[in-house]
Amino acid sequence: MKSPFKSRSDGSVGVRLDDRDRDLLESLPAYVLSKLDTDDGVVRRLFPPAYTEDPLRQAEYDSIVRSDLVSHHKSSLSVLEDTAHAKNLSADQAQGWLVALNDLRLVLGTQLDVKEETELPGPDDPTAPLVALYLYLGHLQWELVEALAARL
Repeated sequence: MKSPFKSRSDGSVGVRLDDRDRDLLESLPAYVLSKLDTDDGVVRRLFPPAYTEDPLRQAEYDSIVRSDLVSHHKSSLSVLEDTAHAKNLSADQAQGWLVALNDLRLVLGTQLDVKEETELPGPDDPTAPLVALYLYLGHLQWELVEALAARL
């Protein structure tokens, strides 16, 4: 199977995805973007705790870094949303895709309660489509890392 990403000599990355995949990638960030400014548990993996044993220090840490983290996630998700139909990504846009794909996987993984020992569901399982999406996003993330690493 041919990679959907191709590293270019000018530092950009070519994107070869069909329109359905591009439409999907364009639509996914909206859900996470709508949750970033909330306390919804599905985004908890985007904000890992620094002080698990000290709620007071954790609250102080959150007050210092949370808004910057939210801005970073919003920026990357917006890059994916805005460039989903691009045939070519700049190096910065490709980095934004990597962060956004990771964010999407973290949120889906939280919803699915994915753990190392999680087994793939059968085709009749109601979570099967979300698991397939989770795996597909992981595949895209891997392929993009490979394309970016080819330039090194």
